Amino acid sequence: MGLFDFLKGKPEWQSEDWYKRLNAVEKLTDQSILAEIARSDEKSSVSEEAIKKITDQSILGEVAKNTKHGSVGKKAVWNLNKTDSSVITDVAKNAKNWEVRYEATGYLSDQNFAQEMYVDIAKNSDDNYVRLRSAENLTDQTLAQEIFIDMAKNNENDSYRIAAAKKIINNAVANEYLADVVRNSESALYSKEALAEITDETLKKDLLAIVNKKQEDNDSYNRKHNSMPLKCPQCNGVVMIVSKFNMNKVYENYDKGDTGLCPHCGRKYRQN
Repeated sequence: MGLFDFLKGKPEWQSEDWYKRLNAVEKLTDQSILAEIARSDEKSSVSEEAIKKITDQSILGEVAKNTKHGSVGKKAVWNLNKTDSSVITDVAKNAKNWEVRYEATGYLSDQNFAQEMYVDIAKNSDDNYVRLRSAENLTDQTLAQEIFIDMAKNNENDSYRIAAAKKIINNAVANEYLADVVRNSESALYSKEALAEITDETLKKDLLAIVNKKQEDNDSYNRKHNSMPLKCPQCNGVVMIVSKFNMNKVYENYDKGDTGLCPHCGRKYRQN
């Protein structure tokens, strides 16, 4: 414990240094203290470590329902006793975090209820990743196509627009939204990715000059601003090139949950 924490009379698990809190959690066995940490620690990695050591199913269910951190809630879901369907059902229906709801839905034994949850998430979630994945799990293909079209047309994140367009059965509609990404995306990487998915070769040739110009401008900017690649922690593929000036802003947005899909492996390139 640091001198400042000692003078304030705090135990190490309440230290202002999150790394000290993490080390303290590894030594704790008191279920009530672990529950408090899981519920309230502002650092998700500390809460996740506490979750690993909690055996009380009611506490795990309560944390999964109420945490603001998707990674913490998912960890709690993973540690739940899956034979108790009532707890999983409660989390799938009532968790505050959409990512946790989606995770719990995957463990439901009642597939009719699971479809109800996927419909709700696909229609109403503000989390792009779980909205897209829930739509992929729908048995109602008409509704699934409506969700994909809406995301491809209206989503503010180009990586999800592309991912949704790739799921659209009507090639002409898919090409329309992919072409819009090519023309209007600020990212040369996403414009190039969208172009690669277009199936209309004539349209593709017409748009090639736009992509080439964006790439030239992007290369010039990167040289001028000493930019560096931002890599996906899942597959190590480059997801964007970021100037050192903007790096802190990018990570700030990621920490708020503003994340995209890696164009290489299709997973989130930053977890909450």
